[in-house]
Amino acid sequence: MAGRIAGVKSFLQDVRHATGSAVLKVIIESGELVTSQQVAKATELVIDSGADFVKSSTGKVAVGLTDEAAEIMLTVIAGAGRPVGFKASGGIRTLEQGLGLMQKYQQIIGQAATPKRMRIGASALFQELVRTLDSVKTISS
Repeated sequence: MAGRIAGVKSFLQDVRHATGSAVLKVIIESGELVTSQQVAKATELVIDSGADFVKSSTGKVAVGLTDEAAEIMLTVIAGAGRPVGFKASGGIRTLEQGLGLMQKYQQIIGQAATPKRMRIGASALFQELVRTLDSVKTISS
C-alpha cells in the first residue's frame, strides 16, 4: 500500500527460496487494499515470487473477500502463464457464496474448480454446511 514494490518483491522471493519445494500460499488481505490496482499488483507480486496459491484474506479484518477482488485476483491468475491456485477466504458464510466463487473461478480460469487449484477457507461456511446437513438428516429421519 505504501508503494514499496521492490521491497515486497524481494521479501516474497526470499520466502519462496526459504520454503524450497513446499507449497507456498501467500495471503494478500484484499479487503485492506484500497484500489483494484492494488489488488491486481499484490496478486502479480505473489505470482511472480513463485507462490503456488494466492489467498484473499485471513478473515480477521473488517472486509474480507469481495466479488470485485475475487474477479481481479482470478483474472491475474488466469494470465499467470503457469498454474496458480486461489484460496478464497474472508466473509464467505453461505453455500450460495461458495458456489458463486466456484462458478466465477470456472468462468475466468476456464476450467472447473478442483481442490488442487481452488480452495475455500471459511469456518462460517463450514458451520452453515453442518447446519444444512443436520436439517436434511432431521427431515429424512
